[in-house]
Amino acid sequence: NLLRLIFVVISLMSAAFPGILVYLILWLVIPKQQQSRVDYVQGYNQPVKTVYEDQSIKR
Repeated sequence: NLLRLIFVVISLMSAAFPGILVYLILWLVIPKQQQSRVDYVQGYNQPVKTVYEDQSIKR
């Protein structure tokens, strides 16, 4: 993940070296998000509704 790499580089180049220790602890403690392929694909099956198509918005 690019964000993780940026965090580590900034921590190494600054006085925030303990940030790497915090990162490693959080990396071990926070569980990985479990997302199945079915959940990911179902998000694309939803129709996109524009403002003009939405009948609930009154002008």
